[in-house]
Amino acid sequence: MEKLIQLSCRYGADEEYVLAGGGNTSVKDGGFLYVKCSGATLADATADSFVKMDRCALDKVWEKDYANDAEVREQEMRCDLMRASLEIGKEPSVETFIHNLFPQKYVVHLHPAVVNGLTCATDGKAHAEKLFGHRIVWIAESKPGYALTKTVRDALAKYKADENKDADIVLLQNHGIFVAADQAEDIEKIYTTVLDTIRGAAGVCAATAEVEINKERAALVAPMLRMRLWEGASSIVTFFDNALMHDYITDENAFSAIQNPFTPDHIVYCGRECLFVEDKADIDEQ
Repeated sequence: MEKLIQLSCRYGADEEYVLAGGGNTSVKDGGFLYVKCSGATLADATADSFVKMDRCALDKVWEKDYANDAEVREQEMRCDLMRASLEIGKEPSVETFIHNLFPQKYVVHLHPAVVNGLTCATDGKAHAEKLFGHRIVWIAESKPGYALTKTVRDALAKYKADENKDADIVLLQNHGIFVAADQAEDIEKIYTTVLDTIRGAAGVCAATAEVEINKERAALVAPMLRMRLWEGASSIVTFFDNALMHDYITDENAFSAIQNPFTPDHIVYCGRECLFVEDKADIDEQ
């Protein structure tokens, strides 16, 4: 548990791996699985952030015949998930079943922006296979819950049959990455290799140097933004610009190229679209 907490805090506090939220971790101990509770944050993980699960009970879901109706099936599977929990009052992560599929002791599932640049990219699978070859398992976009878990289960079984070893890297299209290892130290080695490989292929973006903003304009706009965003607590408005972004905010037409979300986390934490406000001389009109 101590190593699991260290892993969770290490990645949860690193914005390269976790932005806003997302991701979960687990460790196996004999017939038990300790997995992050739904809603708990990795950066602040303690022993109370995890729930003890009965692995035998989790395995039994594959012996059941669930309803054909997707909505009913998800409810049935969720009930089985809660029955497998050995701690009342704690809700296990919705991806607990996937964690249990890996034979390795430690599993760390994250949504790093660098990785999702690949998993959410056009032709992401082809690029991933070119970069990693047979080292990874690619999971095509699938509905969360039973469908996704079944797809991962089948893919892991096929990988082991084809490669004669257990997969330790799973990339999920439009979602993120699972990394598994028997030693906590190997989790970091694998993640470092994955991110370094993708960065090396993508190249370094030299256009992210900050651009000076119009501070006088910002001072006029900030109070209005705070009023619009106020939800019963103090609001902070941060302004920034950089060379890469600058070309996209010259007008609304240029902005349309980056207005839509790039990854699911954008939708979950920020909404579906960014707001573009045209620059006008009259601040009240703007």
